[in-house]
Formats: sequence, C-alpha cells, structure tokens
Amino acid sequence: MSDGQHSGVKYNTIIFDFGKVLVHYDFGPAIRKYLPTHELQRDFATIFCSDEFINACDLGLKTVPELMRELIDEHPVFAPYVNNISPTIDEFIPGEVAGMRELLKELKTKGIRLLGLTNWGASVYEIMDAYPEIFSLLDGRMISSEEHLIKPDVRIYERLIEKFSLTPKECLFVDDKAVNIEGAEKAGLNGYQFTSAEELRIFLGL
Repeated sequence: MSDGQHSGVKYNTIIFDFGKVLVHYDFGPAIRKYLPTHELQRDFATIFCSDEFINACDLGLKTVPELMRELIDEHPVFAPYVNNISPTIDEFIPGEVAGMRELLKELKTKGIRLLGLTNWGASVYEIMDAYPEIFSLLDGRMISSEEHLIKPDVRIYERLIEKFSLTPKECLFVDDKAVNIEGAEKAGLNGYQFTSAEELRIFLGL
C-alpha cells in the first residue's frame, strides 16, 4: 500500500471509490427508524449489514429483493418489518464527503481524468441522481453489480483498465478500504487509502 512516497506525482487518471470517499453512507438511522427494539436493530444489522450480504448485493447475481427474501426465510422474526423498511436516500446517504467535490473540480481543471469504481447494486443510480454535483464530475465509472465482480477481485481492476485504456502506472486508485487498495495494486495501479479530502490533497501535492 502506498504510504505517500509518490506524493507530488502527476497522475493522468485518478479512480475513486464512491461510498465513504465521494458520499457518506450509514444504515444505522434507517435501522433504528424501522425496527422497534434494540435487540431487533442489533440482530438485523448483524445479518443484513454483514459483509457477506452486502457483497452478494454488490455482485448483482441476484436482485436485492431476492436476497432479502432468502434471509427472511432463514430469519422469519424480521418478516413483519421487511415490507415497511423502505428508507429514503437521505436516511442512509447523509451527504457528500467534505471537500471532495471541490477537490474533483480542481483536478479536472488540471486535465486529470476522473473515474469511479464502486461496489454497489443497482440503487447506485438513485444515489448518483441525488448527488449530481459530485458524480457528474466523473468522466466514466464501473459498477460491480453490472460487471458481476467486486473489489478486491483483481479482475474488476483489470476490466476497468481495459475498458478505459488505462496505463496502470499513470493511475491512482483511491478507496477507504485497505483490502481494495491491495487488489488495485495487484493489477498494477497505484493505491491510496482515503481518510479525508484534506489528506488526499496533501498526498497529491495540491
């Protein structure tokens, strides 16, 4: 993983994860709203916010309703609540990550190509429509549920490289998860683990 030794390098392409890099997400408020007890909230989060379930949603081999029904069959205690769980976007996407829209605009003025690579299901288009100011700055994107591959599988990075005719050593991949950075680096991309727009700005020498 890059530790900043490439600070100041002029990448011609920067690839951004979406969640917790461009926009925040938090399922907690919606879970607390739609489930009445702490015990139900805790158990629901453990099952429906697990890496296993989220990865299955992001892979896109089955629809989210299909995956939900399978889990409800396994955990019928949630059956009375599922039909009522329909959180609005602003209940689990509380806003853009501070400073990122401004940073993307600055990068575009420098002629840097901006791409997106996200693990997300079909609902990502609703998110992009809700936050057009930041997502419209991207010159292209790849979404896991459309590729049926998820980060950190090296194949999704290789597919991105092929689709956008990238030269990996000239690109930087930005993600909040270390494991996803490691996958990108296996494909030859430079990687940076995101913490804040301010730290990324410093890393880029801006």
